[in-house]
Amino acid sequence: YAEALDLAKTLAEAPGEAAVWNNLGLALQYAGQYADAVRCYDQALRQPVEGAARLIVLAAALANTAQACLRVHDLRQGISAAKRVIALLAEPQDPTLCTYRVSAESYLAELLLEIDDVDGAREHVGLAKRFAELARQPRAHFRASLAEGQVEVRAGLADIGLTRLKNELSRSRGGPK
Repeated sequence: YAEALDLAKTLAEAPGEAAVWNNLGLALQYAGQYADAVRCYDQALRQPVEGAARLIVLAAALANTAQACLRVHDLRQGISAAKRVIALLAEPQDPTLCTYRVSAESYLAELLLEIDDVDGAREHVGLAKRFAELARQPRAHFRASLAEGQVEVRAGLADIGLTRLKNELSRSRGGPK
């Protein structure tokens, strides 16, 4: 990553530098180093990216921030990041942007569950499902369904929620529904 950052800086390639910071953050997040990951996402957000690429950089870094904050229970920052993505992507039509919106809505739903706002979480799951349909990508549908299952469990519908989660896991592995 250091070489990639150096190259992006040398070329004065802000979108490339933002992508490297975002990818480094993801690598750290997968390693369980969530605080370091959030610092990388902050660096991605600071890059002077312009045009259409700016929206993708912002959506990716903020959605990733929301997920990392969920893992370390930094609810305030996570909710703020998810809401910023939602505001940026009010009505996306592009499948990639719809997928980021699904992620933000799903992470916000999970964050709201952490503060026992089941109704708020349910509302955001509904939006996640709507944008998953627009995204037309299995990953988006999976993400929305996971959040929906968690909301159902927390709402006292454990049998329905656990069945949904089991079915989605089976589907993601290529098994029967």
